[in-house]
Amino acid sequence: MRLFVGIPLTAAVIEELSAISMRLQSQADGLRWSAPESWHITLQFLGNTQQYECIVNRLRELRLPALPIQLEGLGFFDRAGVFFAGVNLTPKLEALQQRVTAATGLCGFIPE
Repeated sequence: MRLFVGIPLTAAVIEELSAISMRLQSQADGLRWSAPESWHITLQFLGNTQQYECIVNRLRELRLPALPIQLEGLGFFDRAGVFFAGVNLTPKLEALQQRVTAATGLCGFIPE
């Protein structure tokens, strides 16, 4: 099973990014445009793994309040043909990512 740990975007951010992506899309762009409801901020990519139960159990132990996210810059991962919005790495977001990687580390994942 191919897994990653991510956090969802707010409805307002999805609406704004949807409007931008609609302006950028064309029939001939050759890109895969994913559905807005699948958009997220990736905190850790885990890849192919059978450790689903361990990961879920460890992540459920994390109890953190919501945090503000600031998007910055738009671009494409050319090789994958994926549109992305950059994220400002604030101390709170970095702390969240560190807690996630510590939790998944208990399941054998080493952050890259």
